[in-house]
Amino acid sequence: MNKSRCCRARKGQSLLLVMFMLIVLAGIMALTLDFGFVLQSRRLMQTGVDTAALEGLRNLDTDNDNVGDGRQNAAALLRNVFDDDLDPTSNSTTVGAGIDSSLVQGDGFRQTILGNGTGSQSLYENRSEFIYRPDPQLNTLNLPNGDMVAGQYIENATSHQEFSDYERADFSVGALGDPSSAFLTRMRRTHDPDGEDRISEVSSGSGGLPLLMGRLGWFSVRPANSSYSIRRDGVTVRATAIADQKITVRVWVTTDTKIFSAIPFGVSKSDFVSKPDISDDIKPTTAVITQFGQLAQFAPAGSYSGEVGYIAVIDETLSSPRAIGFFQAGSASASSRQANASSRLQDVWGGLSELTPSERSSLWASRAEVGSTSANQLLKSGVLVRTLR
Repeated sequence: MNKSRCCRARKGQSLLLVMFMLIVLAGIMALTLDFGFVLQSRRLMQTGVDTAALEGLRNLDTDNDNVGDGRQNAAALLRNVFDDDLDPTSNSTTVGAGIDSSLVQGDGFRQTILGNGTGSQSLYENRSEFIYRPDPQLNTLNLPNGDMVAGQYIENATSHQEFSDYERADFSVGALGDPSSAFLTRMRRTHDPDGEDRISEVSSGSGGLPLLMGRLGWFSVRPANSSYSIRRDGVTVRATAIADQKITVRVWVTTDTKIFSAIPFGVSKSDFVSKPDISDDIKPTTAVITQFGQLAQFAPAGSYSGEVGYIAVIDETLSSPRAIGFFQAGSASASSRQANASSRLQDVWGGLSELTPSERSSLWASRAEVGSTSANQLLKSGVLVRTLR
């Protein structure tokens, strides 16, 4: 075969390769853009519910008397996470939980109009209208599908998944008036398939994350009467967080009378375990005890006169007397004070890391014994225990 004829036969092959590469790159760009928005929205939503769950638990109303109810605080905080001027009545800012489904107009399948269809300049000027900002509902009836739910966290549950009907194996929803120790907060971006996502005073939500590039052909078209189409309904995104009460390992000192403070008093483990009323057994300590495992010693003189604050429970039978937990002392009139305690072990690991393994084991065993046999309860504080659905 003539050499020049062979070369002429190969011309145009590189053009075909470039065309196929462009098609692949366009698909990758579409996937990156659409699901980049999905991941960003999910991250923002998870941050919001994590914070709100802790805030709700902080003042959880356990006896349904509308005193100390943290639902209002949690709702306000959740709204403010997505509003940079802290004014939910005005939506002129562009901070939100992702693109609102109202950005993409049309029939959801073939015709697509961005914004109100008056042009890109109008879309840019009114971009705050197309940002989703949550309007969390208080769910005072405490229904399982609500935005905020009080109940009990089941730590040893076999599954920690949240199903489409919002049932969970690791969370028991409390009945009205029943004591609750855990608080669940959720956000959702769905097409509301079961009618549980947008119920006034119970649950809130928005349409799924709308596709932009994908609507131009990345996903297949489904019949208009289909129950779900990703091109029409967007991508479902949900975020759930649960905060639970765990035994406090650290408390802080403050002079603010609106906040609980650690005070230089304590009670022996033996009295704390055996006596329901320990008010006459609280004694001064030589220093303020603020950490689990901290060395503790009672003062040789002095008395307790009803001071309000956190006192240490001290195990004097250990090789060196140490604090094994804390107790809230003082009159009931101090119930409006804000908590000032933590259940996070990292807050005390600096001191615990200096102990030997056997010393740490003795501390854990002593605390566990109090938790199971004591006439009183060690102080507890909120901590996130589950932040993924």
